[in-house]
Amino acid sequence: LERDTPLSAEIPLMQRRDHLLQRISDLNRHKLLPLLRKRRVEAEREVGIALLQEAQHAGYDADGDRNRRYQSDEPMLALLGEVRGLRVLDVGSGNGYLCRKLARPGAIMTGVELADAFHKIACRREADDPLGITYRQASVTTADLLPAESFDKAVSNYVLMDVLDYAAAVRNVFRALRPGGILVAVISHPS
Repeated sequence: LERDTPLSAEIPLMQRRDHLLQRISDLNRHKLLPLLRKRRVEAEREVGIALLQEAQHAGYDADGDRNRRYQSDEPMLALLGEVRGLRVLDVGSGNGYLCRKLARPGAIMTGVELADAFHKIACRREADDPLGITYRQASVTTADLLPAESFDKAVSNYVLMDVLDYAAAVRNVFRALRPGGILVAVISHPS
């Protein structure tokens, strides 16, 4: 793929992600930091759109997809532990399914999602059936997006492997966690 090749649904997701990472690497080599920041957010939006398209084909609904329902949610929730009355951050909240799942037993939820389509779905579900969830449309890599020491726990479910600057994302999440707070992150195996 050439540097300015538009990313389309015909290109497999992993190839698109690798292409985006290469584009970011190229920009880094040329030390074009202002352009890098802008292109990174654009690239993350493109990945979000691609993931939404893929999710629609995978049966992703208000309760996640089969993989989340039958494989990853149970151990992830066990690691997360009790959430009643705690402030919990959902990093890459998608359509809000996990925010809703955690808000029902009493978590005070905030979801951060970059993809416009996913963010709109989550906000619409919250408007239709309010659970007190706050949704923010932004990249979790944005510095000072979240107030320092404002969350008891954070969860990231199949997100960090698709965030181009995952180190910045993790730094921001840990900055937002209170002392003793935990982050539970689920990622896909790279192979």
